[in-house]
Amino acid sequence: MCGDMVNREQSVAIALIVGAGTLWGTMGVASRYVLDADVTGYQIVFVRSLITSLFLFVTFYFIDPSKLKIELRDIWMFIGSGVFGLTTFNLCYFQALPTLSLSMATVLLYTAPVYVTIISLVVFNEKMNRYKLLALIAAVFGCIFTTGVLGDADGDVTGIFFGILAGFFYSLYTVFGAIALKKYHPVTFTAYTFLFAALFTFPTSDIASLGHLMMNDILIPVCLVLIGVLFTLVPFFMYSRGLRDLDPSVAAVLAYTEPMVATIIGFLVYGENITYGTIVGILLILLAIVLLSYGDRIPDMIAEWKSRRQKTKV
Repeated sequence: MCGDMVNREQSVAIALIVGAGTLWGTMGVASRYVLDADVTGYQIVFVRSLITSLFLFVTFYFIDPSKLKIELRDIWMFIGSGVFGLTTFNLCYFQALPTLSLSMATVLLYTAPVYVTIISLVVFNEKMNRYKLLALIAAVFGCIFTTGVLGDADGDVTGIFFGILAGFFYSLYTVFGAIALKKYHPVTFTAYTFLFAALFTFPTSDIASLGHLMMNDILIPVCLVLIGVLFTLVPFFMYSRGLRDLDPSVAAVLAYTEPMVATIIGFLVYGENITYGTIVGILLILLAIVLLSYGDRIPDMIAEWKSRRQKTKV
């Protein structure tokens, strides 16, 4: 019974993180519209962080204020996830984009599971098995093939440097999250992470110009609200909740559904090409998810299959 409960909890956690990656991958539709309307990436980061934190603080102030309480000595966890994780990876990513192709920047960003795995081995004493290693390799190569970086590897040293930094700081969100969620509810973690992200990005948000753009195009505030709630609040809560029942490295690799979904959305909505390399990449990402979801059970499944085969022969 206990084993069934563990498997059920892990299955729910996997579904939550895959769902979060799917929503993040869909966010590009709204983001592309506001970026084309001259909203900057810094403004998007500020707005999505502000909306998410305000929504959680206001909602849970009336529903359950206890979830908004933290100990002052633990504030470093939320500064770590909000500033050094969420905000800094965005700033590095936007710094890398002008000098790199989008595919190259995405691949460098999604090196995060490599850093998470290395940090987890040291900080959390997490065990590395062959299935996690295979999943990690499959996910990295899946992302490379999905984004088409092998055919478009242009970019200067500065851009690559910031792209690598983006991947590293992206991994810190997962690492700090794994630490904070041992003590705090996902609502608490998400609320304070985005609060510190909003405070940190406020000086670069240029509220006056953003307000002017929003007054001239009603779809801009609509898209920003969607980005803040549907594509930020919901998936980050799902991801944070999933972290409670999964190893950090597993959660990080499961989030590789984001570039896979973004590629499919690009094909369906914008008519972007899907090559054979893209298909291979999607299949590799799916393989990584399967290995992470059922890797620990594969030996038992193989043993059961061999046992049934022997009985059939007899």
